[in-house]
Amino acid sequence: MNELKYPFLMSILPSEESDNYLSKFPAIPNYPFFMSILPAEEGGGYLIEFPDLPGCMSDGDTIEETIENGKDAVFCWIESAKEFGDEIPKPGSANGFSRHWIQQIPEHIHTQLSQRAAQEGMSLNALVTEMLSAGLESNKTSSEK
Repeated sequence: MNELKYPFLMSILPSEESDNYLSKFPAIPNYPFFMSILPAEEGGGYLIEFPDLPGCMSDGDTIEETIENGKDAVFCWIESAKEFGDEIPKPGSANGFSRHWIQQIPEHIHTQLSQRAAQEGMSLNALVTEMLSAGLESNKTSSEK
């Protein structure tokens, strides 16, 4: 299956009108999740997975429905863990981010980057990482002014 994953962060606290959840889980933190588009041959819709909570996932026909179902899955996962005395992982503990990312760029940009990396005596990955880091730092500095 060619799966597309999109990392998002979500708040799993329900809206104020669902007081029953708040009383059961008064201080539930935010957990990162991945949402995937399910292919038509698997029924379509979306799949939501929580890497910090092994086996915690849900699905839905729409993004909104999938997120709501995901909230319920997290509540159930935590409730079950409490019931069995299992440890409840902290958000981000699974660090579901691989540090790898694939980016398609126009051929002329790839050529320019490759040539510059060779001139500077470094790998293409090192050059691009350095450029991204410098750009983020520059952006951070300009936004603080």
